[in-house]
Amino acid sequence: MNKRDSKELGKYKMYFVASVIAMVALYFLAGPWFWLAIPFVCTSFVYMLDII
Repeated sequence: MNKRDSKELGKYKMYFVASVIAMVALYFLAGPWFWLAIPFVCTSFVYMLDII
């Protein structure tokens, strides 16, 4: 498998940061709805580490 270039990994890092911010915002603003952001956080984290 080819490793992704750093530009693409930077994009996934920004997706991860944005999804974590969205999850924290949902936690404080809409209590139980923050669970909806968890799949995005986990997926972007895995992409950022280049596991998938």
